[in-house]
Amino acid sequence: MYHQLGGFLTDGYDHWMPTHAAFDLQPDVTALAAGFGHSLALKNDGSVWAWGFNKFGQLGDGTTVDRPQPVPTLLTSGAVAIASNGNHSLALKNDGGVWAWGYNQFGEVGDGTEFNDRPTPVRVERLDSVVGIAAGGYHSVAVKDDGSVWTWGYNLDGQLGNGTSGYRELTPVEVVNLRGVTTAAAGRAHNLVLQTERD
Repeated sequence: MYHQLGGFLTDGYDHWMPTHAAFDLQPDVTALAAGFGHSLALKNDGSVWAWGFNKFGQLGDGTTVDRPQPVPTLLTSGAVAIASNGNHSLALKNDGGVWAWGYNQFGEVGDGTEFNDRPTPVRVERLDSVVGIAAGGYHSVAVKDDGSVWTWGYNLDGQLGNGTSGYRELTPVEVVNLRGVTTAAAGRAHNLVLQTERD
């Protein structure tokens, strides 16, 4: 009953056929992202919209109220990419900065804190010149314009790629021995990158 489909049908049941999200201006949507129980949309004016499960603030509207239909996040302009997985969300802004919100038990939002969910978007610390983002189950990934990859959050399985399997990193750390990356993708506890050149 998370309402992650964002449709006009809000009866709490799964839908086995596609349904339209309840956007007034659907042609304005340029990108989508899906989390565990919530969904995001990026509009061409740079605003980010969200709907569905919101217990941890993953909708970024400043509340923890579930939303059956899309509502604007507090990022109202400047976003150029979005990502979500698990119960946290990310947005890349046109200044190369990354903003995050939602579940933050393991430092997923990258603002130097843990055990402190964020219903309001916060800027990820010590990170700029970003050109790509990805969200893992409990960690986050950013690709910078120099081809380096930076990660933060849960790391018990070594998914941050910084040469350790420590419990967590609360701010971004660089993935070791990896350059020439243009794109990253993240799963629950692993990552993939597209590398166009090698040292």
